[in-house]
Amino acid sequence: MKRYLTIEQLRKRVAKAIQSELEDWCGRGYSPASINTGCCGIFAEKLEELFPKGTALWGNHHPELFPEGFDNDGHCFFALDGFYFDSECPEGASSPHLLPYYQRSIKPIEQNPVRQLEFCLTNKG
Repeated sequence: MKRYLTIEQLRKRVAKAIQSELEDWCGRGYSPASINTGCCGIFAEKLEELFPKGTALWGNHHPELFPEGFDNDGHCFFALDGFYFDSECPEGASSPHLLPYYQRSIKPIEQNPVRQLEFCLTNKG
């Protein structure tokens, strides 16, 4: 009888694989942030090799995964079963725009009309 993993068990396996990859990369002088700003495609493709049911995705090729108006520049991340992973987020995020790489690029609310509207809609009253 075939035993299936729960989503949580699968996420833990991906996180463990990312940690193992990070040990190798960090041993060569990289940090998780530096991987994400130059080698993210290589990193995501390695995860794709380890977990063939997942996919390495470039954010700028998949605007449908991001909130409208979001700046989803050329970062590559790994997607599997509705979660998104990269070198800085081994535990996975429920949306790619929640990955630390993208969170760093978000402008302050006062400089971003989309975030102003989101803030107003979520903080009524």
